[in-house]
Amino acid sequence: MNVYEAALKRIEYIFNEFGNVYVAFSGGKDSGIVLNLFIDVARKLNRTFKVLFIDVEGMYCETRDFVKRMLINNKDVITYDWVCLPITMVSAVSLCNPYWVIWHPAHKDKWVREMPTNSINLHNYNFEFFKFGMGFKNFMNKYAKFQTKNYGKTACIVGIRTQESLNRWRAIFRKDVTRYKNEQYSTFVAKNTYNFYPIFDWRTEDVWTYNGKFNKDYNKIYDLMYRAGVPLSKMRIAQPFGDEQKAGLQLFKVIEPETWEKIVNRVAGVNFGNIYCKTIATGSHKVVLPKGHTWKSYCEFLLNTLPEFTKKRYKKKFIQFIQHYKKHNVTTNMQYIPDTDIFNHNLENIYWRKMATTLIKNSFKDLNYSITQQQLEQRAVIINKYKDLL
Repeated sequence: MNVYEAALKRIEYIFNEFGNVYVAFSGGKDSGIVLNLFIDVARKLNRTFKVLFIDVEGMYCETRDFVKRMLINNKDVITYDWVCLPITMVSAVSLCNPYWVIWHPAHKDKWVREMPTNSINLHNYNFEFFKFGMGFKNFMNKYAKFQTKNYGKTACIVGIRTQESLNRWRAIFRKDVTRYKNEQYSTFVAKNTYNFYPIFDWRTEDVWTYNGKFNKDYNKIYDLMYRAGVPLSKMRIAQPFGDEQKAGLQLFKVIEPETWEKIVNRVAGVNFGNIYCKTIATGSHKVVLPKGHTWKSYCEFLLNTLPEFTKKRYKKKFIQFIQHYKKHNVTTNMQYIPDTDIFNHNLENIYWRKMATTLIKNSFKDLNYSITQQQLEQRAVIINKYKDLL
């Protein structure tokens, strides 16, 4: 059985087990594959399902057009919630403004584009759980529970592939989660609510083979990225200001200059991120300790340059980071400290060095304080498996 056949089998199983099914759709290549697969199986089984699309406002026009085509051309099997509510998103391009709120009514004059007329917005939403400015992940979690409360046992379909990142691999293979009837590609969300990942084992080549072989519609922005020389493994179109996506900001001004101009005016730090995303200014190179500083004094200096709100945010994470490693007794287990010099036994120096690096990169990825020996071994396996790609 190939991955395509396996995905179809999983999707049929989901439809047979759940009366309420919805696909979390972003307009990207992976969620697009999942949506196309579910459309085909739904027609075969004479079923319908829902699509959740959270419009992040600052997106490519090609993404918007692809979403429209998928939702409008397949009304025989889908209903959809096109959400344009003020939800807080992470912005990794600014230390002073680490978040931004999409579709904020106070910034209507700066919106990247007009709000879609068929959207769920502040004037017509019926989500009792919604709170102005709530976080993206919080919204997704509450939406899943809302579906179960109103429509019964619910399956949320997420288009992630383990090849994309270690975190996505862990979402599938970690052992400390509850699954639906022991199905590996599922995780428990809440009572009678589960996430399913039907294409978790697809590779990037499988994605494009599927689109070509079955002549499926997809987001044409990937064609432009390919022509611009972006490797298949690096193509990202979801909200472009996150940790992974910000490296592709320079493409925005080349591919859609008219959209780029509006984004620069809308989100603080975007142009800085575009100019310096691959330089030491955003931590893309090795962080070097300045002369006259210890790692502690350097970290304190960096913290004192930040606004009070941002400083408190980082301090909270740093406290969690240090407490974790003290709990795991790293004085005798140096392997618990990720990405550090194994010959450096000054634990305080290690703590401060990691925190200084985090401040410069404006990313909490280095503070992986939940990592265990088992996870380190799993990471080594994955790195070896995909070393040719890396």
